[in-house]
Amino acid sequence: MKYPENASMDNISYERKKSTYERLRYAEDPDINGISYYSVATYDHSNSARDEDDLLYLLSSFVGYEGDYVEFEHDNNTIFYASSESSTRSKKTTWFEFFGLVKSNNSNQSLRYFYTVKCEEPDGDCSYNLGAIEEKVKEIMKSIEFRDVELEGENN
Repeated sequence: MKYPENASMDNISYERKKSTYERLRYAEDPDINGISYYSVATYDHSNSARDEDDLLYLLSSFVGYEGDYVEFEHDNNTIFYASSESSTRSKKTTWFEFFGLVKSNNSNQSLRYFYTVKCEEPDGDCSYNLGAIEEKVKEIMKSIEFRDVELEGENN
């Protein structure tokens, strides 16, 4: 997976359980490029990783999303992608959220990806190029390559 050039990650932002689950979180200081963002990537390598409905439910629950996903193929993966926007009640802060599921077509591996951009202008009136940010997120998702590994005790 591509890792953004100016992103930073603390030690506490990474967790792993054997070779079946990993989660990392990273962010970028807004002083570097003027955009404050936060990202979470969750890798799953288990038999449940084949069930895209369950994985999309987990992602949608995490984000608070109730809409549909755009589905497309890239290399050996199927990608489910969506975006949303949320604001505080006062509309002083808006979050633009880009997220999806990358599912291997050849194994029990998947990655849920969440990328949110914070805008602290009234009514979300930031000068961000949201189209360019969306393309950047899609490129990160397309860059995911799953290694050819089997689960312990897996019978194909």
